[in-house]
Amino acid sequence: ERWIVSISKNGYIKRLKDDTYKAQGRGGKGKIGATLKDEDTIDTIKMCNTHDWAFFFTNTGRVYKMRIWELPETSRTAKGTPIVNFLSISQNEKVQAFLTLSSEELESNSKFVFFVTEKGQVKRTKLEDFENIRTSGIIAINLKDDDKLSFVDLVTQTDQALITTSMGQSIRFNAKDVRPMGRSAGGVVGIKLSKKNDYVVGTVILNQDTKDVVLLTVAQMGYGKKTKTSEYKIQNRGGSGIRTYKVTAKTGNLVGARALDQKGTEDLLIATETGKVIRLNAKEVPVLGRDTQGVRLIKVNEKDKVTSVALINEEPEE
Repeated sequence: ERWIVSISKNGYIKRLKDDTYKAQGRGGKGKIGATLKDEDTIDTIKMCNTHDWAFFFTNTGRVYKMRIWELPETSRTAKGTPIVNFLSISQNEKVQAFLTLSSEELESNSKFVFFVTEKGQVKRTKLEDFENIRTSGIIAINLKDDDKLSFVDLVTQTDQALITTSMGQSIRFNAKDVRPMGRSAGGVVGIKLSKKNDYVVGTVILNQDTKDVVLLTVAQMGYGKKTKTSEYKIQNRGGSGIRTYKVTAKTGNLVGARALDQKGTEDLLIATETGKVIRLNAKEVPVLGRDTQGVRLIKVNEKDKVTSVALINEEPEE
């Protein structure tokens, strides 16, 4: 059976049947997806099967795993169950990334787990290193005290990573430039952050087939744009990258960078600090060059800021 699993920023998880959200016409209001506590937003949404494994990576660099069917099934509007209830994670630990893998994928030796931290460190580890995970979790990446895990995904030998920072820099390099390391290693420099308070806001994995992929960037004051990934040439890892967004006082810093299909089949969910959420079709965001400010996607007043952007694939209507 297919399921949708979603995790909110505050750590509530739920599992829904995959036909819960029907595609609506554009301009609709969308459905109330979850009765979240104040200030909570949906962070990650994944499609998966009953017998898949879920891997939970926390901001402290640990990883936990369980079967999808062990997650409690809930209704569409329920707020879900706190993850802490069934993962033995400590109070200040937060799930930062989660992957779903089938047993076949877990046993295939061609894939690696790719990590990116907020301070721009990157690491690549063989997937088989994560086969045996105790319930108390195991270390997945060794983080420096002031660093947090930002992104985790699977890569193959031929993939590339495109990393974007809050001050509008991006770097694209081959994943195989990062030599494989064990679980307890800390990684190497992926992007050099030249400004003091800069940090990574998004990482996109690209491969041979992603000619049609564009990079969506969204800034704090509700501005955003799409940029062709072909505008990012492949560099060596560890440089400070090239400008990807003209960050100004008007736009605010970037809060997210995601990969979009050029055909525009996805919808964006943009959430703000005060809990406003707007859902818009990706087609409405223009494709602009790297050195531009983007257009206004959502109106925010000076007291509010955009905090996150998520993508939802529209299911084609039968």
